[in-house]
Amino acid sequence: MEEIEKLLRIFRYYHEEKSNPYENGSDDYLFWGMERQYVESCKQYPGLSKTFEGYAEDFRKKNPDIHNQLTDTDVELPVRGAMYYIETMLGKFAPNSVSKIKNYLK
Repeated sequence: MEEIEKLLRIFRYYHEEKSNPYENGSDDYLFWGMERQYVESCKQYPGLSKTFEGYAEDFRKKNPDIHNQLTDTDVELPVRGAMYYIETMLGKFAPNSVSKIKNYLK
């Protein structure tokens, strides 16, 4: 489970707490929940984080004129992979919240 351990080391919000420590409705609350969901999905589907890292890297290469957190190579690839996952899930389940991804690393 080295993949999971690395995610937990670099994540900003979720660190295997039993319940969300952030205020309901805040961006931090949302990001904690999304990181938790990502970790749980990665436990269930080994290699999932590598898949999303690949998506993030493909996005960066195909969009050289876009400059944001998802294309910034100073942001670790596992974090960009998680951001790609979070943005995808927000787009699917909470489309009005997709713009919040810009606050993820603030």
